[in-house]
This record gives sequence, structure tokens and C-alpha cells, in this order.
Amino acid sequence: MTRIISPTFVAAETDVYKQAGVWSGKLLPSYGAELASSQPDLIGIVDRGVRYTFGELEAWALDVADFLYSLGVGPGQAVTFQLPNWVEAVVLNQAILKLGAVSNPVIPIYREREMEFILREAESAVYVVPAHFRQFDYVGMALQLCQDIPTLRQVVTAGDSHRPGVVSLPKLPAVTSPIASRQTCYEGSPDDPVLLLYTSGTTANPKGVIHTHNTLIAEDLNMIEWHGWGSEDVVFMPAPVTHIAGYLYALLLPFILRTKAVLLDTWDPTKAVELIRDERCTITVAATTFLQDIVDTAKNQGLPAGSLPFKTFACGGAEVPPKLIYDALEYGVQAGRVYGSSEYPTFCCFSLASSIHQRAMTDGIPMLGENRIVDDDGNDCRPGETGELLVRGPEMFVGYLEASLNAEFTEHGWFRTGDLFTQHEDGYLEFAGRKKDIINRGGEKISSKEVEDLLFKHPLCHEVAVVAMPDERLTEKACAFIVPEHPDRPPTLEDLTEFLSKERVAKQKYPERLEIVSRLPKTLSGKIQKNVLREEIKRRLGLT
Repeated sequence: MTRIISPTFVAAETDVYKQAGVWSGKLLPSYGAELASSQPDLIGIVDRGVRYTFGELEAWALDVADFLYSLGVGPGQAVTFQLPNWVEAVVLNQAILKLGAVSNPVIPIYREREMEFILREAESAVYVVPAHFRQFDYVGMALQLCQDIPTLRQVVTAGDSHRPGVVSLPKLPAVTSPIASRQTCYEGSPDDPVLLLYTSGTTANPKGVIHTHNTLIAEDLNMIEWHGWGSEDVVFMPAPVTHIAGYLYALLLPFILRTKAVLLDTWDPTKAVELIRDERCTITVAATTFLQDIVDTAKNQGLPAGSLPFKTFACGGAEVPPKLIYDALEYGVQAGRVYGSSEYPTFCCFSLASSIHQRAMTDGIPMLGENRIVDDDGNDCRPGETGELLVRGPEMFVGYLEASLNAEFTEHGWFRTGDLFTQHEDGYLEFAGRKKDIINRGGEKISSKEVEDLLFKHPLCHEVAVVAMPDERLTEKACAFIVPEHPDRPPTLEDLTEFLSKERVAKQKYPERLEIVSRLPKTLSGKIQKNVLREEIKRRLGLT
């Protein structure tokens, strides 16, 4: 029997959020149904040069819901999809919501190893992949996983595939009105899970984060009010829609805000600037790399001042150089730092009242949620002191799928972020580093432990430590410090990457530098001193 996804942690404040109206009590698919009825000809999505109305999206989603229902998908069951920024991802997500099922979007860079873990834990019966995308055989990978995982019954493609054992998603129906109510549509509770999103952390395997209608709607409504967004605004989404930011602001926000989202499936800065200008895009939430490339392209093209009129470019997921915020403003981009995670999508952000200095030098002020900054003993820090950020609020997730991971919560319902912050007298928060042992490669979080556990299996590696090394473009890359098993035959970087390739790991997780050492620095208790290694690689790179 397929697993039914349910909350594993319920905060004590949930009744408060309901009584205060912070949780609207609405269901996510109701927004699409209302739009299809009241404004069916309004453009909702622009994808690869094609414009789709909300009426078309609703009719298509209903057909896809019927299709998934015929495959046995029901309430509470996860449907895994690994799709690019295509309209099919928008429609599929709406269809899953209509069934009362749970969307399980996975970023396209994941390969067999990560996908096997996710599909086994979620017990997804249906796995949707692109028929063709970027020279990788997603269909072949999916079919092999289908043979290996008993609970996975059906591979579905977005786009035509003629391979045995594969079926394709329904196409946009030729006739989209009138739209009738379907038997497959499920009227559930706003407390029901709708999203299962896997995120990398300090554990070797990804962690399944659960969100409900209430938590996700609270996030989008809060951002709308905070930044003053309206239906005249246009979303630009270059970040993967299978990432928390892409999911919230491309797959959900257009229906809630009654506006369109412009999708870009493969990152191309020149194409991005063209789309932003042609479609008059005004809002996005995306990683530093995207903003840097957009600003560099505008400069290289000699665009005039104010030619990219972004009302909001919330920049997070990786460190943001202060100069970039000032450079962006020259072209009309109102950019600033934002902090959030899959567990708590947007905790703090710059506001309409924030100065350019506050947007460039801090991560904003807390929005709907509450926070504490605590020292190693759990005592509250004073303003100006640095400690771990603890958060709670209406946008916070409702636990990990693997309930044992909920040890990240305190007994009073605070979520330990594992990130170090300083809170200033004016309330603004400033990121100061990470307690968690992860590498932030252009906004993608890579578990050092996962890579280490794999490299330990290499016959030429005796001891392994993987740490973050600074990178001007991506913020960080992985550097492996290796004590060789045989000093006269140390492994090469090519040895390691070939080994990880055979382990079917995403290429983004490969170490991009190798340092051979005779020993690793350790504490008296034997723990590797990764802070020493991080400083050492900075020294070797000439950065200290």
C-alpha cells in the first residue's frame, strides 16, 4: 500500500494562527478554479514563447487529475516529478492538488542515488520526468528505478516518449470551456499536506520537508502584503520550480496574485534579460548567481539606467556581495537580501522601507514569525551578539517525513536553523555563518557528510574531509582533503569524480579541488577540525 503523507510535528501556535486569520483556511486548488471561472482569458504562464490562460491551465489540470486518478493516485499520496521550468510542471502540480495528493518536486540535477532514496522513502507510485531535456536520459533512469523499487509502478513523461512501460501526460485540451466539476476533485482540510520537498543538510541523505495548504498560502500572502505586490506585477522565474522558491513563486503565486509567471527552463543571462524587458517582469525570488549574471549582462549590453524595473528581487540561497545590490539599483532592480529555507521559506526580508544600506548589508527583518538568537547553552543573546537562529511561525513546515529528524525542534516548538545570526538594535538580522556542515554551491546545499561517506569507500582514500572553499561566482565549491591509503599512490581528482560518477551522484556534488595531506587536524576527542581546513584552503587559494 502506498504511504499516506501526514504531518509529523504540529506547533502549539496553530490555533492562534487560525483565530488571527493568518491561516486563511483556503485550499490551494480553489484559487485556480476561481480564476478559471472569473477571468478565464487572463494570461497565467509564459513558457518557451507560448502564453497560457488560467482557463486553459484549469482545463488541462483537470484532465491531468483524471489521468493521475486512473493510475491510482489518491489523497495523501506523493507524486514525484523531476521537471524543468515548463508549463507541464505548473499543470501537474495543480492536478496533484486537486486530487488531495502531495506534490513531491525534485530538482533536475539529482540522479539515481538521490532519486532512489527519495522514491523509496516517499513510496511514490508515479514518477514524472521530461521525455527529453539537456542530453540526459531521465526516462532511462526512471525505468531502471521502476524495476528496482517495488512501490514505484508508473513512469510518466512530459512530452512524447515511445518507450515501453512509459505513458505521457495529457496534452492541453483543444476545448477548454465550459469547465465542469470532476469526480476526482478532493475537498480536504487546509491542514492537509500538499508538498513534500527534499532538502540537503548535515545528514547523508536528503530530508523530506512537509508543508500544508495553510503554511504555503501564508507564505505567499505574507510576501504579497510585505512587498506591495499586485495583479499588475509579473513574476520572472529562472530558479528551478522544483526548488522551494520556484515552487512558491512560479507554481503557486500566479494563481493567488492573479498574475502571470514567465518561466526560463535553461539559464541563459542574455535570454533572461530579453524576457525581463519584453514581459515587463517586476518580481522574483532567486539565488545570487542569477542577479549577478543579469547585472553583468545589462552592463555588457550597455543598457541604460533603469532599464530593468524590478520592484522586488529577493536574493538569497547564497551569500550576496553588498556591491551587487548597489550595482543592481543602477539598472532599476530593487534587490535585497532574504533569508529562508525549505523548512521556513521566508523568515526575514528587506521591506519597502529598508534603505539601500540595510538591503545590502543585512538579511532584513523578521516578517510574520518569531525568532531567538541563542548561544551554545541555549541562552538568549543580547543585540549585537552572534548565536544560532531559532524560528517559529505560520509559514514553518509541519515536520520531516522521517519523524526522528524532528529533533531539530526544541521542546517549545522552536526550529533550530543551524545558522548563525546577529540581530541589531533596529531588529535587522545579519547572517554570520553556518553551524551545519553544508556547502552552498550557487544556492544548492550540498551535504559534506554525504560526499565524505561515498569517498570513504574509495580504495585509495584512508581519511576524508570535504569542506567549502570560497568561489567568486557560486559562493562556495567543494574541496576534498584526503589522507591517502597508500602515500606513494594518492588519488587524483579525476579518480574521485569517476568514482562518484559510478555511484550515480549529481555532478554538482563532486569535489572541484583536491588537497592531499599526511593527516587531518583533529580535536583531542578525535573530531576533524573543519574550521582549520576551511582556513587552510583559503590560505592556499591566496585569500588570506
